[in-house]
Formats: sequence, C-alpha cells, structure tokens
Amino acid sequence: MKKIVFSVGFVALGLTGAKAVDTALMSQGAAKPWAVSAALRGFYDDNSATQSGGEKSGSYGYTVSPGAKYAWSSGPTSLKLDYLYSYIYFDKRVGGRLDKADQDHSFNASFEHAFSERYQVSVLDNFVVGQEPDTLRTGSALGTTQRLPGDNIRNTGSISFNAQMTPVLSLLSGYQNSLSDYAASGAAVSSGPTSTNIFPSPAGTLNRLENSLHLDARWQVQPETTALVGYQYSMANFTGDEKIGILQPSNIVLMSDSRNNRANYGYVGAEHRFTPDLQVGVRGGLRSTDYYNDPSHSTDLSPYANANISYTFSPDTSLQVGFNYDRNATDRVDPSQLNNSFVRDQQSATVFGTVKHRLVSRLYGSVTGQFQDSKFVGGALDSQTENIYLIGLNLEYRFNPNFSANAGYDYDKVDTQIQGASYDRNRVYLGLTASY
Repeated sequence: MKKIVFSVGFVALGLTGAKAVDTALMSQGAAKPWAVSAALRGFYDDNSATQSGGEKSGSYGYTVSPGAKYAWSSGPTSLKLDYLYSYIYFDKRVGGRLDKADQDHSFNASFEHAFSERYQVSVLDNFVVGQEPDTLRTGSALGTTQRLPGDNIRNTGSISFNAQMTPVLSLLSGYQNSLSDYAASGAAVSSGPTSTNIFPSPAGTLNRLENSLHLDARWQVQPETTALVGYQYSMANFTGDEKIGILQPSNIVLMSDSRNNRANYGYVGAEHRFTPDLQVGVRGGLRSTDYYNDPSHSTDLSPYANANISYTFSPDTSLQVGFNYDRNATDRVDPSQLNNSFVRDQQSATVFGTVKHRLVSRLYGSVTGQFQDSKFVGGALDSQTENIYLIGLNLEYRFNPNFSANAGYDYDKVDTQIQGASYDRNRVYLGLTASY
C-alpha cells in the first residue's frame, strides 16, 4: 500500500513509494511556476498478490515515475496542477495476473479565489488509476484490503465556499463528489442441488457514486479558538448493476444497489492554535443512515468523530496525527443463512500519522503509520472485526536540490476473523530521483 491520507477536510499525508516524486517537485520552490521530475526505483515485494499464509509469492521489480507540476497565482487567485505516472514491473505473474506490469496515474488540481476579504471559494480534484487499496479509497478507511490488478479508477472532487458574515461568525458550505470504478466485473455463480452461491466482483460490491453536502457555522471564540456546529447530508449509490448475493431464507437476490444509502450527520467541534506551530482540531456527533434499497429497509444510528493534530517543530521537522470514526463501504457481502441479513458496510476507527525529520545535513527521514479497527455491520460477519496495520519508513539523501537517493521499507498487515483473508506484506526499495 502506497500512501495514507486524512479524511476530507484535514491535512493530506504522503507515504513512501512513488510519492517521492512529489517531494522533488515541491522542493523547486518559487523560482519558476513549473517543475518536472523522474524517479527510478528497484524493489522486492514478498506478497504482491496480498495472499494469506503459505500462499505468499515474492516478486522483484522496478518502478519508473515521471511527473510534472505547475503553480500559478495572481492577486487573489491561485491554481495548482500536478500529474504523476508510474510504470510498475514485476518479475512474476502472481495472484491471477495476466501480465507483469501495472500502470498508475495520479492527477491533482486545486483552484482558490478570494472575491473579497469576506468571501472565498476553493475547488479541489484528485483522480487516480491504480491497484493499491489505499490509493483507491475515498476517505481514511480502506473498503478492501486486496491489491486489485487493472485500471481501477477513483475520482474525488469538491468545492467549498467560505463567507465571513460578521467579525466572529462565518459560514463554510461545501459539496463533494466521489466516483469509484473497478476493472474486474461479473459475478461468479455456483449452483448446487440445494443452494446457489454468488461470488460478486469488486465492481459489483464497490462501484459507486457518492455525493455529500455540508454546512458549518463557525464562531471565533478567541483569536486562537474557533467553535463550530455543522450538518452534512450524504448519498451513496452503488452502480455495479450485478448480483451480489442471495438472502436466506427468503431467497431474495441482492443487487449492487441493495447497498444504496442516505445519511444525515450532526456534529459540533472546535479548532485551537496553541502556538503558531501547534494546531488541533476535533469534531464529533451522530450519523443516521437509511438503507432504503435493503429488502428489510433498515436504518442505523452510529457515532461520528474526526480529529487532527499538526505540529511543526522546524522547517525540516513536523508531526501530523489524525483520527476518524465513521462508516465505510466494504467488498464483503456474506448474506446470513438465518435472518435475511447481509453485510451493508463497516464501522471503522482509524488512527494515522506521519513524522518527518532532517537527521543530518542532507539526510531526511520519515515514519508513517495507520491502524484501522473495523467491525462489519449485518450478514454472517455481523460484529466480526478486521484490523489493518500500515507502516512506512523512508530515508532520502539529497545530493543537491535536483538529485536525491532514497531507500525505504513498507509493512502491511491484515488481521481478520474471516478465514483465509489475513495476510502480511513486506516491501523494500532503493531508488534515485532527478528534478528540474
């Protein structure tokens, strides 16, 4: 898994892997509005197919990652664009792969404009084509733990508008749209003399279009403290248009859109700047979810929480930590054989963070980690847990502003009560990055 990200509304974090190119692009500073870069990296992955136990199969390989970045600003308006392409070659065909290479694309765009001191707008978009589950997620929680070959697509776009109504009261409104489209489609059906089993594809369980609207009222309690109260409405429409399971004992066939849901959030929160370098934000509340296409028309009430800490010790040393608790999509369906129930989603608590530090004159290091504790909701897996651990270590030696070498280690572990789904994965890499 290549990167760890905060949920929407907080600071984005980069892990090791091809993201080293982003660092090189950013190091160009303000001397020119554009930068280009290329990275070459060799690696060993002991479980590239993310298989459990004795089924692990290791693979050597290399990654070639050219990238480009552009930044422009004029008065109250700014625009930033960046693109990264990665060609990832494995020396073995593993996990049902038909070829030995993957190709990743990542595009980011941001636009900001201040109409006046009181009114500002911000537009963001992130488009990826990839195979790693954390690259394809829409929030902080992973919906699948499997690496999936193919041109899997995820696009997330948002627009937010801030209005300063009075010196102490502001309104922040926003809209977000997220599209997930997985390459592997088509359910497998196994029929026996007494029962029929359906094995859905990633497209059948995870293809979806998610939309959300939110409005926050923010009150400047003190110069360093802001209190807020907010509301969010979200919709998730699953678009796979496949059979994903059969309910028992009613024998009702479930389709992808059986998971469609609407949710209403209510929350309160606060943000505080202890020092210019230390900032903390927290919000918490409740989420009411209506699964209106579920044959049982179920509804559920669950907690919601989000928090982050950002601490910059120096220009070369920083700490960022976040926490999120919410519901998220999952690739598991697992209908119960007893009560006409199936897995609707997961409730996940996620802790994530990164530390970056300049070790000596030209040597930089970073440690990034995530822990996710998920519980399945509904079906045969109801209340069963799935724990995910991600750790990334990276060292970068900068010969000069335009050329660097890097080495690192990534560790992934999935510990679940689902038989045959637990695994661990170790990766080491060594590479060079050049930029201009």
